[in-house]
Amino acid sequence: MGILVALVGALVFIALQKDAIDRGLPAAQRDDQLAAHLNREIAEGPLLLLESGGATCAALAWATSRMARRVPHPYRQGGLAGTIVAGVVSAIALRLMAPLVFIVPLAGLILGASLGGVFLSRKQTH
Repeated sequence: MGILVALVGALVFIALQKDAIDRGLPAAQRDDQLAAHLNREIAEGPLLLLESGGATCAALAWATSRMARRVPHPYRQGGLAGTIVAGVVSAIALRLMAPLVFIVPLAGLILGASLGGVFLSRKQTH
């Protein structure tokens, strides 16, 4: 599921970047500039964080679902775990100079995955 979210997000970013390049460059330079821009974004930009964010969400949902069976306040623990991981990922995204429009939903997605893992675990045990 995390990989699908990352793929959809990447496709949205690619479409937005392509539109920006199409408006700002002559037709002869578009393909070269688009390839250079996407290579830079994938190597060190927000698109790099989408893939790691999907993997982080999957691992966090799995970890919090296992943890929820053993602790007295699973939602508090899951929320704390999600907040810590979202904070770390957000700090990395800020360091990479990703826009807040990207960081805030990613942090929300990570927190949601953490609490979702707890919810699904509690639902299965009752």
